[in-house]
Amino acid sequence: MNKKFSTLMMGGMLLAVPSLVSAQSSYKLNDKVLKLVPYETTDLTKTNTKSDVIIIRDVDRNNQISAEDHILVASKDQMGKITYKTMPFAKIDGDSVVSLSNEEEAKWTLTETKSNIPNVKAWFYGLKNNNTKKYLTVDYSSTYTIVEDEGKSLGDVTVNETSKLTSQFMTAYMGYDRRIGVADSSVLYAYIPGNTGACAFLPTSTGFTIGNDATGGKPHSFDLLIATTEERTVDVVDELNDIKGGKGFQFSVQSEAETVIDNIFDDLDLRAFKNGLLMAMTTSFRKEPIWRQIGPA
Repeated sequence: MNKKFSTLMMGGMLLAVPSLVSAQSSYKLNDKVLKLVPYETTDLTKTNTKSDVIIIRDVDRNNQISAEDHILVASKDQMGKITYKTMPFAKIDGDSVVSLSNEEEAKWTLTETKSNIPNVKAWFYGLKNNNTKKYLTVDYSSTYTIVEDEGKSLGDVTVNETSKLTSQFMTAYMGYDRRIGVADSSVLYAYIPGNTGACAFLPTSTGFTIGNDATGGKPHSFDLLIATTEERTVDVVDELNDIKGGKGFQFSVQSEAETVIDNIFDDLDLRAFKNGLLMAMTTSFRKEPIWRQIGPA
């Protein structure tokens, strides 16, 4: 085959690849796309467990992930102090992204168990953070507060009536058989034996608190959604452009026995674009690189 024609064919193939890359915006944890997941069990006698889930505060209460929502995270310092907070999405290259150096801070194990306590018709839930290895715990000894001491936080889904600690939550207080659902976001309430006060779990824009979910006249504005991260999708355009440390890439001929006639890509740094453009940078006899289009829009 004529090597000039062969080289042009290579350029045409490259142009075809970027056009397949989706430009649709996504909601992400770092570079991983978030997707809502159902949460249900068929065996009511066992504990239903879902690992590595992302807990999202459904701020606008539209039952789907949106730019206004927040991701729940937990960090821990060397002294064992746990910090619970929420992270908003930020716009990065058209996507809504929460960026964390330690993704485990945003991942939780969520357990669901049917109540077997007399006169308590409910589903119990536990939230164990991957990073802290502890369940979200409420101290109800005086006022209701989120426990931030690693040593005091519970390691199981339970109620310690002696220490006045609970890591059990439910979707409604007493008498309701409602469960968390993918299309029906839910407020969680700390299970406190004999409680008749406000014990809703409130992940606000600044942290976690326990109180009345109707605060500010916006009932159920603290609903939660459950999501997981999809496997990272390789972006061909980004991968190509990163070959030379972000400066693009070059074509090369592997066979030393053959020469390329009129190789239009010879000594050119190339860049691909998501709109299907292929650009070449010429540096000869110029102080500054000049990009010129060599492919169609």
